[in-house]
Amino acid sequence: MIIHSYENGPRADACIEYIRSVKCADDVDKMILLPIPTTKDKHTILKTNICIYDVLDTISGHTLISGYGMPGEFIKEAEELGATVHDLSADEEFLLDNASITAVCALGVFLCTSRLCPCDTKIGIVGYGRIGKKLTNLFLYLGATVRVYTTRPDARIELSRYGIGSASSTEGADLSGLDILINTAPAPLFSPSDIPDGLRIMELASGDNFPDVPGVERYPSIPAKMFPVSAGTAWGRAIERRLIKEG
Repeated sequence: MIIHSYENGPRADACIEYIRSVKCADDVDKMILLPIPTTKDKHTILKTNICIYDVLDTISGHTLISGYGMPGEFIKEAEELGATVHDLSADEEFLLDNASITAVCALGVFLCTSRLCPCDTKIGIVGYGRIGKKLTNLFLYLGATVRVYTTRPDARIELSRYGIGSASSTEGADLSGLDILINTAPAPLFSPSDIPDGLRIMELASGDNFPDVPGVERYPSIPAKMFPVSAGTAWGRAIERRLIKEG
């Protein structure tokens, strides 16, 4: 099997090592690994000057293409050429694995850089999706006081059942009293006027949130930077599941 990776680094290396150990991968003639995320402009492969549609010219035999957030038109054309396309953004098990690693990474950064231990810390978590839930559980386990900011009424009801403080993540939200705010939401939810002076902010989402707030700590793609072997193995497991499903 030929494996062609457009992502370089230990995460891709770990993914490739895992794939080569999987027996069901023997039926694949060629595997193409695209970056996570694959493209920001739906045209150019991330961190390259290569047009994603040029990848179509390399399809041969039984080809599997794995990436994250690939353009719909690209997926359609690749499948018409006979390729199997595996988009990680639609793989719920991978998303949960990646969320767990991301949450642990954020916790690790906090523990290594904070002057407060968790039990003396008031933490605001923006978003209550996969990453937000993992972070909330981790920090509560360590004794932190956690307040979750979410626009979802159902999530606030769920949080209230467990006695976890929550607030609406809309303009004018009260962020006072927090020692740190950790954002997991993909879109900005607060205006700069909502942010108290000196509040530490960790940005885990990939978007350009808090653009006018100085000192924001940005951690895009943190799993690949902190725990690349675990992140790559999660990627490899996701490909294995796709191959097993394909039969």
